[in-house]
Amino acid sequence: MNKAWYIAAKELLQSRRDRLAALFTIILPVVFTIFLGLIIGSGTGDSHIPIAVVDQDGTAASQQFLTRLEASPLLKLQTMTAGEIDTAVEDQKGSRRPR
Repeated sequence: MNKAWYIAAKELLQSRRDRLAALFTIILPVVFTIFLGLIIGSGTGDSHIPIAVVDQDGTAASQQFLTRLEASPLLKLQTMTAGEIDTAVEDQKGSRRPR
């Protein structure tokens, strides 16, 4: 682990000496990430991630697992049959990209 710290320190020292290198390795990636996050994140009204699930097991453990998934504020479960999921994946149903 010490070698990793030495390499990181060396790179930071070189970036400090070369301002253009610091711009391209530290500042621009952060700016681009924030910029793209604002553009992409602001266009979607629904922040839930749709997840298609099939409970082929039907046991109490699988029901408990699905209940915990449904309780998640980030996920939106869609219960389907295995055939429906295959068709939806083939048709790209529910994808967020425009057709």
